[in-house]
Amino acid sequence: MKRLLSKARHILCLSLIPAVVWSQATNANLTQTVNPAVPTVTATSSTLATTYGQPVTLTATLTAPLASTATGTVQWFDDGTAIGSPQPVASAISTLTLSSLAGGNHTLAAHYSGDSNFTAATSGNLSLTVSPVLPGTGGFSPVTLTSNLNPSIYQNEVTFTASVPVGATGSINFMDGATSLGSVPVTDTTAVFSTTSLVAATHPITGVYSGDANFQTATTSATSEVVNQAPTIALLTANPMTGLAVGSSVTFTALVNTGMYAPTGTVTFMDGATTLGTAAVTVSNATNLLAYSADFTHWTSDSSATAPIVGSGTAGPDGAATSATTITFPDTTRAGYSGLKLPANGTFAGQPMAVSFWAQSSAGAQVTINLTDGSDRNLQTATVTTTNGWQRFVLPMTLPAGANPNAVLSIRMANQGPESIDFFGVQLEQAATAGIYVMTTGASASGQGGVATYSTAALLGGTHPINVSYSGDSNYLGSTGTLNQALVFDKSSPSVSVTSSRPSSTYGQSVTFTANVSGPNTTPTGTVTFLDGATVLGTGTLDTSGNATYSTNLLSAGMHSITAHYAGDGNFVAATSPAIAQSVSTVAATLSVSSSPNPSTYGQPIDFSVAASGPGAVPTGTVTVTEGATTLGTITLGASGQGKLTIPNLTGGTHNLEFTYNGDSNYQ
Repeated sequence: MKRLLSKARHILCLSLIPAVVWSQATNANLTQTVNPAVPTVTATSSTLATTYGQPVTLTATLTAPLASTATGTVQWFDDGTAIGSPQPVASAISTLTLSSLAGGNHTLAAHYSGDSNFTAATSGNLSLTVSPVLPGTGGFSPVTLTSNLNPSIYQNEVTFTASVPVGATGSINFMDGATSLGSVPVTDTTAVFSTTSLVAATHPITGVYSGDANFQTATTSATSEVVNQAPTIALLTANPMTGLAVGSSVTFTALVNTGMYAPTGTVTFMDGATTLGTAAVTVSNATNLLAYSADFTHWTSDSSATAPIVGSGTAGPDGAATSATTITFPDTTRAGYSGLKLPANGTFAGQPMAVSFWAQSSAGAQVTINLTDGSDRNLQTATVTTTNGWQRFVLPMTLPAGANPNAVLSIRMANQGPESIDFFGVQLEQAATAGIYVMTTGASASGQGGVATYSTAALLGGTHPINVSYSGDSNYLGSTGTLNQALVFDKSSPSVSVTSSRPSSTYGQSVTFTANVSGPNTTPTGTVTFLDGATVLGTGTLDTSGNATYSTNLLSAGMHSITAHYAGDGNFVAATSPAIAQSVSTVAATLSVSSSPNPSTYGQPIDFSVAASGPGAVPTGTVTVTEGATTLGTITLGASGQGKLTIPNLTGGTHNLEFTYNGDSNYQ
């Protein structure tokens, strides 16, 4: 019977039995060495090409005499790095099943540890390729994308979250259609991207996963992100607001408040329902030094009595449902004050500051606004009265030179009953007056809005309720605004002048006087009275050119001071022109003479009749009758310009008589 000697050094005892019996036996020792066998290790795999996450069974097979008796373990290596735990050998076979091999090419080898009968041995290399798996297959979750706010409003912050399978690395490129919004690395199976720049529209948002060694690139299903137009607030100011008269120039400024970005479009300026003009919206910039203006959740109490209660969002002046905040102040009629405060960082000593906010309350409530430096010194204060309707208050303040750094703004009520006041858009600017409103939600920020200006000197006398209408654009809704008080334009002084068609005329000649009345913006209407000194000559009505005329041929000879007095209308006060000189010269009268009888006889009385006439009034005065150097007599003209002289004693013969009119104030 043969027996297998294991690997060892063996001492054998041999007993020799002779065929013949001796009288004495002899023992001999022999050392036998059995070396361990050297096995061949063969490495195989259930597959040589797989995808990440799929199980792969690796098999190491020992080949040697009596290999089935081998014990020990097999350790697998991937490019020299141990993978998995050592696996026992049974019946010359050791297996290891893995599903954690990373994507890529793997060079695998199996190392047999050996035992007392078999030496350690290592297999030849086994090449295995692990391809990346497509997310959503092979038991892995797909790449997905969600939005935290859908639908949203333009300039609202929207956060998109992309989720990837566990273990995935790489990045997500967030896409709006074919446009990249931004790329974010994957952290703990997610990538998060936030934006405020999505324009008003429906956006097909996807997340494109970059892939890594284990996962293929993949794109999420599109999320239709609906972005609606954002509301706006149109504010209107005028400069100047007072001391206006017809012809005064006024500049209207419309601020289109968006809270963040610059709008486009136009602003229409209206006088009631009448369009004055339009202007394009241009960019306006401002900085809000307050870190939180969207709500009051980060403001702290500034109260000697009970602190006010910050309520939930309510409808604001922009029309948004929750953009304003209701603050409920307690009863402070007995003592103390109740308020909220918020600091602003910076150096503001000697700098003009502007505090602005919108507020409304059901009843008039007095709100005190305090501004101090960061050390609660150098107090600047102002008080406003809220009304039942949104109103923007603008309070210029200046911290004095030498004030400490930073500033603290507080809003208080004192010595009043309980009151709830809605606030919107609290802003602190380092500026002389308030600009567009900039919304802040965690840090002081610079922002944009729109501004449009329109100047006119064409407003007439009376009261003008000025308002504006912003057209809106693709991202912003339109809005309207009204000047907080109507403009009142007083009557203006017109310019009145008068001219003569014949500055130098003769008595009885017709002269036409023309008055011109002019003023800014519009043609005066009404009547003009023409005067000769203090004497009214007549009246005329202004035509569409502002002219009125009066004609006369009754001006007496001499110098006349002619003026035109304008009676005024709804736009212009009464006014009188400078006087002009009208010169009227005397004119020769026409004499008609006759005698009766003619011929006559000596001693017979003769009646000489004269009639004087002219272009104007009947001549007055006397007519001298002469024959040669001899005066025969004088005729006094009557009311009709006629007169008679009777001469009883003309000598016989022919007499040539001359009738000379001696003139009056109008006639030569």
